[in-house]
Amino acid sequence: MADHLPYFLVAESEGTLVAAAGLELYGTCALLRSVVVNENQKGKGVGAELVQRLVERAGADGLEALFLLTTTAADYFPRFGFVRIDRAALPQSCMPPRNSVEHALRARS
Repeated sequence: MADHLPYFLVAESEGTLVAAAGLELYGTCALLRSVVVNENQKGKGVGAELVQRLVERAGADGLEALFLLTTTAADYFPRFGFVRIDRAALPQSCMPPRNSVEHALRARS
């Protein structure tokens, strides 16, 4: 996990951590991971700002593909250019160990 820390962002409000999100890089692809927002900050755009910054960073860093895995939030991510894909379409090189997911999404190229 330490290898991925440079690709994680956090948001603070008055010294309190209110949101976090990150990328796990696997060769030329990445997984958008751990998008979390404090309950009292939901709906204020904090999580959306972190996701947008990470999507832009993935493009700027020349990654060929950006994926995410989710069991609960598949309907949230299309606004950032993600589309549902069959989980089998996810390259094995982008699959973290021991992950059970219901939905896989890929950012549009």
